Amino acid sequence: MNALISIVMPVFNAGDFIEQTFKSLLNQSFRDFELIVVDDGSTDESINIANKFATKDNRIKLLKNTGKGAATARNLGIREASGKFISFVDADDLYKKEMFSSMYSKAVSTNADITVCGYRKFDNSSGKTLWEFRPLGKFLIHERIKSRDHLSDLFSVVPPSPWGKLIKRDLINKNNILFQELSSCNDFAFTYTAISKARVISFCPEVLLYYRANTGKNISSNRGSKAINILEAIKRLKDNMEKLGNFKEMRQTFLARSKQSLQFELSNCSEEEKKAFYSYARSNLDNNLARDLESAMIREIGI
Repeated sequence: MNALISIVMPVFNAGDFIEQTFKSLLNQSFRDFELIVVDDGSTDESINIANKFATKDNRIKLLKNTGKGAATARNLGIREASGKFISFVDADDLYKKEMFSSMYSKAVSTNADITVCGYRKFDNSSGKTLWEFRPLGKFLIHERIKSRDHLSDLFSVVPPSPWGKLIKRDLINKNNILFQELSSCNDFAFTYTAISKARVISFCPEVLLYYRANTGKNISSNRGSKAINILEAIKRLKDNMEKLGNFKEMRQTFLARSKQSLQFELSNCSEEEKKAFYSYARSNLDNNLARDLESAMIREIGI
């Protein structure tokens, strides 16, 4: 019998933290899940630790990806998933014991296509909270929201990160929603394409996930050099939505989220990186999209 939830976890050299992560997942009060672990060519003890847990718990499925990146690893996990729902986790984060029981109960009781929980980012060295995400109050007035009632601001429901969400597998598969093969921003098009096709979204506003920062492996340390990826992600999201037939009605929320993400990526750029970014945008975006996004880019670059 298939598990109710497929949890997909890409792994690359997470040996310092992965044992804690396994324990926080395998000790969940919700038991009916499979944990699909996709090793991306780790050279540390990650795979040995994963094997140790897999020999003791048959809910763990180990797959090899070998250096192709987190996006490809997650896509492989999607293909192998059998659950009614899919959730994506990172190999160095921690999860409250009631995370999946709370999210699954809410998803079932509201018949939601996507269920979102609150999460906390904490400093790995000090343990101090850096920031928290909780859904905006306007989305919590009712137990669930219908996407058709929020066409102009739907993408402000959540940040683009793949974790902290429980998504119906049929929603992903029927709409052929996959992660984009980029070294950063590879979750942007995936997350907002899925949200654009969700009929109902529900929330567990309490913090259920703890995101570990400052581990020495975060992509934010050289984010400016990869900023151009957000342009490719925005292009992919627009293409996806046009193919699915919902771009025109959601154009306002698409532009708002795109501009917000542009400004974030540009804020991590040096002056030279900003100029290169703008030049790339003018050469690679179609004229209408470039014109729509130009104000966000100019505000940061100062042209």
